[in-house]
Amino acid sequence: MSTPRPALALVPEPRPTRVRAPRPGVWEDPQPLTIVSPRQRRRRFGVIAVLGCASAFGVLLGLAGFQTKIASDQLRLDRMNRELRDAQVQYESVRGDVARLESPANIVAQATKQGMVTPTGVTYLTPSVEDVAAVEAATGDPTQDAPASAPDGPRRNGWSTVKPLVGSGP
Repeated sequence: MSTPRPALALVPEPRPTRVRAPRPGVWEDPQPLTIVSPRQRRRRFGVIAVLGCASAFGVLLGLAGFQTKIASDQLRLDRMNRELRDAQVQYESVRGDVARLESPANIVAQATKQGMVTPTGVTYLTPSVEDVAAVEAATGDPTQDAPASAPDGPRRNGWSTVKPLVGSGP
């Protein structure tokens, strides 16, 4: 036989609780204050001290690395300045040598050593208009179609602008 099941009992709903409004001027602490044990205070202080020391060490290590980089760059800059100064001294020395070797007195002295003699007089040679025309015709110069005897030809035009600058010599 089966036993009858009991009927489900109705559970009453809980009543809503009333929240009182705080009274003005009275402060209520939601949590009561407790005293922290000395062990927790020491542990917290130790963690903060270790983190502070580690961060200070990191900052100082970074500064030391930065100073090392600055010092190495300064040494490199000093070396480059020294090389630049040496190159400038060498340039001035070579420039003096070139000026001394190109001087007319040195050229005359070297020519005399090689057996050349100083001429008694200087003669300037100027080609005739016919010679210039013959050379232009032989070389196939495109200026040959201008008459060689014309004083305003392409070759003469350039000479007339240069002549005042050169002076009396050709």
